[in-house]
Amino acid sequence: MEHRPSAHDPSVTVVVPAGRLDALAAPDLERTLADLEAQGSTQIVLSFCQSSYISSSSLRVMLMHARKLGQSGGSLKLCCVPDKVIKVLHIVGFDAVFGVFPSEELAVQAFLSSPTKPREQRS
Repeated sequence: MEHRPSAHDPSVTVVVPAGRLDALAAPDLERTLADLEAQGSTQIVLSFCQSSYISSSSLRVMLMHARKLGQSGGSLKLCCVPDKVIKVLHIVGFDAVFGVFPSEELAVQAFLSSPTKPREQRS
């Protein structure tokens, strides 16, 4: 699973899963996020620019890491989320848990806004 510093702010890490975020991909997502946290990353953007599906197992991984990041003063934000995935997030109520942004740039900018009320741009 690809991850890199954001071109918009190198203190933000962008994770870009390719293909489906299904039960087979969930352990890789878990490992990637855990490794980044162990390296001290607290501001992570999960970009769906190469992925169009998410399963409950990957949703669980995202929620677990969003909580861990929140405890260390960070957060997990989502960007470039396709309509199908937005619908799933809405159905399970996760659109209220994660900041969801139409672009990586807006997701990264949200880390710079007030920690109590980020400026979120719903796609």
